[in-house]
Amino acid sequence: MEKTKETKEGDPKTNQLDKGELIVEELLEECLKDVYSETQWDITKRARLLEIGGRRELTKGDQWWDFESIITNHAHSRILTHYTLRPCPHVSVLQLKVVEQKASGYCGYYALHYALCLLEACHSSSEGAVVGLLEETASVGGVWRRYWYSVSQLLVRGRSEEAWPWTEEYITKGDLERSFLQYLCDVDPHLNFDMEIKNKLIILQFSFGSLQDSFEMICETQDKISSFVKNTTSPAHLIFILGVTNHWLTLLAYKRKEACPCHHGNEGCGSVQMLYMDSNNTPAISLSDEGIEDYVKEQEKKKKAVKGYGYQTWKRNIIKQAYVDQRTIVDRISRYLSGEADMIEEVISEYVDKLLISFNTHVEKSLISADPDFYIPLLLSWLEGQYPVKVLRDNVLPFISSSTISHLTSRDENIKGDHFPSVPLPLSRLRDWASLNHSRLAGLSSDSFGIDQIDSFASLLSAILEKL
Repeated sequence: MEKTKETKEGDPKTNQLDKGELIVEELLEECLKDVYSETQWDITKRARLLEIGGRRELTKGDQWWDFESIITNHAHSRILTHYTLRPCPHVSVLQLKVVEQKASGYCGYYALHYALCLLEACHSSSEGAVVGLLEETASVGGVWRRYWYSVSQLLVRGRSEEAWPWTEEYITKGDLERSFLQYLCDVDPHLNFDMEIKNKLIILQFSFGSLQDSFEMICETQDKISSFVKNTTSPAHLIFILGVTNHWLTLLAYKRKEACPCHHGNEGCGSVQMLYMDSNNTPAISLSDEGIEDYVKEQEKKKKAVKGYGYQTWKRNIIKQAYVDQRTIVDRISRYLSGEADMIEEVISEYVDKLLISFNTHVEKSLISADPDFYIPLLLSWLEGQYPVKVLRDNVLPFISSSTISHLTSRDENIKGDHFPSVPLPLSRLRDWASLNHSRLAGLSSDSFGIDQIDSFASLLSAILEKL
């Protein structure tokens, strides 16, 4: 790779070469030479080269690759955990040992590397290519090839952005921010060379027991999952890059060609398998609560032996929470992919639950022993301190859109097998809450209250009841 950079006299922008850019280019050049010589992988051509010298071809559609069987036959020693997560519809999960990160902060680039290997493996035309790509998930050179290539792309954006986190110093620090990952998905030829293939990649964030993505992104993800669930006649796969608490991980979900091994004979019962990769190689997804506690103690013991001190309390709690969240999100995804649960419904249900609990705690319980005239002061206090109307409106209005109601109603009809009421759970609980408070406000005054928060709240209640 030759570097040419022409400069024009008198132009300070071209006369002054970006020192950080030169360093990255030099490191990238050396890294590419070393990786290519060892792995025959030329990232400028997007694909691994076979020994015969020809480029490996990617197929347009998914292939019926049984990664579990391939790993069992070719990389059995790398299996960390392997168990059945759901008996029927059948979902199994296998955690594969991968190249392990030695320094904190780089996990996002490891997860991206694994995802790219799996993305190409799912579209490979031969089992030999699949085996090679699975081996690449254990390649130190492969990870750093991906890292420096990504950093070079991010610096291009950073030179024009000049705002955190798009600074040279932060980009080269090693953390893969969500905005960085989204940008790479848009510009990286490894990720966007085919829209059909790119749509098989899902970025999902989860922490402290809840999905952290916008409702719009949740709906987009559920659309992809629904297509996966409905696809019963051809290969199907999805690849998740998971931002869980304080860590990035990778999960591949795919369907086997064979029928579900549960032998229950249930119509439509499929077989879903998941391949899980964690740059720390921690088997958290298969551990019980007690197992997580013991595992953290063991890790802390090793830390003390090396550094002479253990974890601070907050650090220990975050580590435990991260392991619990990793286990939880894998279980949730298994329920979504088997059709047992719906991501949109769960997100709405969780929000409505928290909303009602908060309202009952700060308003309803106080009204039991208070004069009804205290309703407005209590409501105003709740709106100002807990749920501002703007936040309520931004969260609730997407829930009651026609497309959301149609999606949930359709799902309920499929589950029940007959017509379901036009307002499905959990939206019926939201409607009942809105109706109660709308009646309370109407009983106090038919005109404006002259309090912005209360008037805006009344308007929101009317919008909810109009839709539901």
